[in-house]
Amino acid sequence: MEIPDSIETENGRDILPPAFVESIWDKLLQSYPVTPQQLKQLAQDRANNIAKYLIEQTALPQQRIFILNAQVKPEENTHPGTVVKVPLALTAK
Repeated sequence: MEIPDSIETENGRDILPPAFVESIWDKLLQSYPVTPQQLKQLAQDRANNIAKYLIEQTALPQQRIFILNAQVKPEENTHPGTVVKVPLALTAK
């Protein structure tokens, strides 16, 4: 798909045609393959950051936070790729 000749503007922001954005997104996904291990590491890093936030900002005791293993599963959306889920659990008090 070619770059559009005109771009709509909404509230001072440029709006690209959805078909163009979809095309660029698909090309980006295809040009930058991500391994399951990289996705798993990303999920683990996110979980660690959430746990750190909970400990530092809410004074939640660290021993009440559990980060379980990340699971990499095929995505069911229209874009090729994967969804990474990392269950977080808190103990009851």
